[in-house]
Amino acid sequence: MLLKSNADNWLNFKKLGFMLLICVLLGVFSSLFPFETAATIFIAIGTLVTTIIIIKKPFVIVLFLTIFIPFEDFVIKFIPVSDPIQLALRLMSELLIYSTLTVTILKKMIQGKSIRLTRLEHWLIIFIFAGIFSSLLNSASLGSSIINLRAIIRYIFLFYLLVNLNLSPKQNQKLLNAILAIGAVQIIIGAIQIITRGSINSFLLPTQTNIEIAGVSRGAVLLNRGREIGSIFGTLGDTIFLALFLLIVLVIFLGKNNLLRLKTLAIIAILFGAINYTFARGVVLAALFAVILYAIIYYGKNRLVIGSILGVPFAILAIYTLVASSAIYRDFNNPLFEEIGILDNFTGILTIDYFERAQNQRLGALIGIPPTVLANAPAFGFGLDESLTVSKLNESNPSYMLREIDQNGFEDVYWTAILSYTGLLGLLSFAMIFTLIGRKAKQIFRKAKHKQTKQLAAIVLCLTVLTAFLLFFYRVVEFRAFSYYYWLLAGLMLSSYIQEKARLRNL
Repeated sequence: MLLKSNADNWLNFKKLGFMLLICVLLGVFSSLFPFETAATIFIAIGTLVTTIIIIKKPFVIVLFLTIFIPFEDFVIKFIPVSDPIQLALRLMSELLIYSTLTVTILKKMIQGKSIRLTRLEHWLIIFIFAGIFSSLLNSASLGSSIINLRAIIRYIFLFYLLVNLNLSPKQNQKLLNAILAIGAVQIIIGAIQIITRGSINSFLLPTQTNIEIAGVSRGAVLLNRGREIGSIFGTLGDTIFLALFLLIVLVIFLGKNNLLRLKTLAIIAILFGAINYTFARGVVLAALFAVILYAIIYYGKNRLVIGSILGVPFAILAIYTLVASSAIYRDFNNPLFEEIGILDNFTGILTIDYFERAQNQRLGALIGIPPTVLANAPAFGFGLDESLTVSKLNESNPSYMLREIDQNGFEDVYWTAILSYTGLLGLLSFAMIFTLIGRKAKQIFRKAKHKQTKQLAAIVLCLTVLTAFLLFFYRVVEFRAFSYYYWLLAGLMLSSYIQEKARLRNL
């Protein structure tokens, strides 16, 4: 009994040590910003309480972040603090992930338990090396390079946290249900935006911050140059963010439900309609592909069933194409400047006028950037400093660019941006990270016995394919509304499968 008491005292001492360590680390971080006294005290108390929760209930932190992130910008704008503090508050979600992962690893080490690693970190290390080495080679700003690198890899730490947490199937289900519930809330808010014809938009818009760190400053697109007239964005601060989050919701819903039920089809139609009203054409296409992918994953051997399911997205595409073909020579109506319908918004990309415009945008980047990089800096690219990379691309000789480019929209075709930043080595390692996730998801889907594990595998497999597609349109790996949930689901999948195998071994 005495031994047990001493052990408990030692464990409590270690917990106190963890709390103090995290408080010191976050205190050092907060000292970098000119916080007001009241805000500093508030953050210190919040840090202490949060640290206790991290040690006692790390799942609570994950659940909180899963619920909070879609409302983060909306909530923070009502806190009457200066721009530096608002920036710090936006970084708190990342710090929570880092802190929880640190505590989880330290607890495992002290308890003599092995830390779970994957084959993923090999390619992650190569990618980080390629980025940093390229930046040093090109004399790029190290601060800008690190900030750019952080935006790419920040939520991979969430993946490792979940792999090492051993969440129960019930906790996994809570996280999935929370995402679906938030999706329903966002659709309701979007419906109100449509019904009121945007009269509540100013209430939902995020605040613009004027902070620049190491020459990097990214404001809200809605505030900088606006979005499509009549589009919806919920509380996520941007139409693309809402579209990507609803795509996550759609994929989870597809993975958890039978596609052949009328109720399922009705909810899919609602989700698809909401995504259409964001006017994000790339995500609309991805939503159609998601249905096709699930049909292949679940019903690939049943030709009659798969044909019936595939008929829905193909019918929609056929309608779009028929409408577009009758107006292929019409001018492209930009929804940023005039109100158009969701059908016209989608079919506008099939007009000759839009094709000619695209040569100066994504299509031009896809055609001109890869051969220019390969001719001038094939191995390591031009470094992770975006402004320097854009400048070097424009100054390249030989050059295959169709026009001079600027930083506005440079990362929209993210595959070409990664090639420009890190060369072939970085592009290969970046692609291999997602390839390994996709392969593992496919393997787990085939081998798993537990229903929830199979569902998670199907969800992650579908999202991985869609990520590869979406990277031709958006920098989705940098967007919290997509990247956080992708790595959350990937971590849940792998953790669930590891625990399932352990249970089978113990039978």
